[in-house]
Amino acid sequence: MITVYSCFIQIYGWAINLSALLGNEKAKKWINGRRTNTNRSDKKSVWIHCSSLGEFEQALPVIEEVQQQFPSNNIIVSFFSPSGYDIISQKNIVDDVVYLPLDTKKNAVEFIDLINPEIAIFVKYEFWFNHLIELKNRNIKTYFISVTVTKNHFLFSSFSKSFRSVLKSTDGMFVQNESSKNLLLGVGFDNIHLSGDTRFDRVFKFAREERVNHKIEQFKSAKKLIVLGSSWKREEKMMKKFIMETDLLLNCRVVIAPHDISERHLLEIEQLFNKSIVRYTNYSNQASDIMLVDNIGLLSSIYRYADIAFVGGGFTNALHNILEPAAYGVPVIYGNNHAKFPEALELEDAGGGKSVANFTDFKKYAKRLLNDELFCSETSQYSLQFVLEKIGATDFIIKKVFKQKDN
Repeated sequence: MITVYSCFIQIYGWAINLSALLGNEKAKKWINGRRTNTNRSDKKSVWIHCSSLGEFEQALPVIEEVQQQFPSNNIIVSFFSPSGYDIISQKNIVDDVVYLPLDTKKNAVEFIDLINPEIAIFVKYEFWFNHLIELKNRNIKTYFISVTVTKNHFLFSSFSKSFRSVLKSTDGMFVQNESSKNLLLGVGFDNIHLSGDTRFDRVFKFAREERVNHKIEQFKSAKKLIVLGSSWKREEKMMKKFIMETDLLLNCRVVIAPHDISERHLLEIEQLFNKSIVRYTNYSNQASDIMLVDNIGLLSSIYRYADIAFVGGGFTNALHNILEPAAYGVPVIYGNNHAKFPEALELEDAGGGKSVANFTDFKKYAKRLLNDELFCSETSQYSLQFVLEKIGATDFIIKKVFKQKDN
């Protein structure tokens, strides 16, 4: 099956090249980026591969700990997706940021020669089998972190025996939850470690840092604050309807931080909420009940001031980070289509949040949080406790992967 897989990869590469010739800009960027990869390093490195930006966020706590505890390591991060590469390559976070080449045997040999890794870490389920086989051939320590699988994953199909064999030969797979551990143990894996999710460490650390936002403090004043975070159109329309059907703005203020901050969408939101909205960049203590965040990078710190967080993406199985508000002890509401995000069900089971199927569910739960102080206080405590009970994955991984360096 590995041979069939390699043939498929070649066809995939031809398809991308054809797409680029036909004018697809993302395909062009994907190809051009791989022509400008790093120069060969003679220094031993820790190589961390992420598919895109979301996986990088899970790797970042590990990266920061390696940098702090083992500063002599050269850290190289590779991406498959331009979306992750474009952002992280512009920031001075690691020693080098590169594209992972197409997963052929030849590319694997050349790329591993190029980056010269001492340790390789793949995030989540970045299963690039020719690269993994080449790492094994060179006896390079190879690990997976933040792994989650379900019973429907392709690894459990009848034709995946050869793929499972490659993964079983790696030095360790750190899984996020008990169900993933049991599924992998059930098909003969003996290199599984239940570590948890590194994102809990990330959000907890961030929440403990003192980050004051005077604009948000001033805007909130003495009122309660609902933060609509990483919102999509459906959540924005629900918030508008909630405001129209209640006296919400008598006692509350609303911050909207949309997923899409293009000027076109910002204008759509302003039209939806009419004159009662002010942009974050234009705010200077003027009277307004709704603030529209028109730049990126602020949302996680704005949650500090929230009394309720309504997080977007949950109606399309593209749920954004609900752990960020939970780390501040904020009750969290989100859509109920979140099969890819086990933390959504876990937070609800813990009593710190609620997934809602429609506007009626949202209105009922939000009103209870706003009107029942005891219920809101208990939900807040459960939300924070949920995060506190799950921190520690990063330390666990560091000790296992770098145990030889600890001696």
